[in-house]
Amino acid sequence: MWRAPLLHKALTSMLSPQLWSNVDVLIIDLPPGTGDVPLTIAQKHALLGHMIITTPHPLAVQESLLFTQFCNRLSLKILGTIVNMSNLYTPDTSLQALLEMSPLIAEIPHMQQLSDATCTLDFIETCANTCALQMQAVRNVVSQEVGS
Repeated sequence: MWRAPLLHKALTSMLSPQLWSNVDVLIIDLPPGTGDVPLTIAQKHALLGHMIITTPHPLAVQESLLFTQFCNRLSLKILGTIVNMSNLYTPDTSLQALLEMSPLIAEIPHMQQLSDATCTLDFIETCANTCALQMQAVRNVVSQEVGS
């Protein structure tokens, strides 16, 4: 188990400018929550903004709402929300509340062909073919922010 000092040192090392000097955009996938890792990143690095990725399940949406509050407290920009597996649950009012604070970028429905492809070498191609519109929506948001 990594504690805060070890996490901080690892993050500082991984996000050093020498490693990422030629990168326009770096996407960091963080677990849900508002703990040491997102706090360290927010305090130590210039960020373009955050994308929230959630499922419509009420517990996942509650975590996303907490993260939205965390961003608001630290004056961090929220680029928008991606709802993954959007067709598996009936959205409740908490998802609507989240989307009022963080605009919808894309919905990615659960697709059986993606689940099946995770165990094959065709996963990347299958994902590219089935999620092309959603990925383009993400690219558009990032491009707008980088260009502005």
